[in-house]
Amino acid sequence: MKTLLVTLILCSVASAKDRSVPTYRNAIFQETHAESARVNCDQVGYGSSMTTCHDGQTLVYTVKVGETVYTLIPYGTYPHRESLWKQPAGVTVGVWNDGKRMHVRTGAKESQYDIMQSSVEDAAK
Repeated sequence: MKTLLVTLILCSVASAKDRSVPTYRNAIFQETHAESARVNCDQVGYGSSMTTCHDGQTLVYTVKVGETVYTLIPYGTYPHRESLWKQPAGVTVGVWNDGKRMHVRTGAKESQYDIMQSSVEDAAK
């Protein structure tokens, strides 16, 4: 019983150390714009009258973290409910890249975004 208790404690301590706390960095929100996109095109029935494939628009956001500008699209949120929706250009937001997606926090609201592109701006500009 004592060995089991010690094992459980050691496993708990080890798993607690594995969880990293996200470190948010300050970023400047730059702008929002819409881009055309094909929606619900899954190759099955494409071009038939039964497909739901249609033209749509997706919101695209840009944020600047240091000298890097990220182009982001919302992930897993309903349209117009993401954290950057209706934010004014130039506002400071918190960002954290978990390696898969960019988490953006504005006040108490946080949303995840897919990174479409990242580019380093020329410091001489």
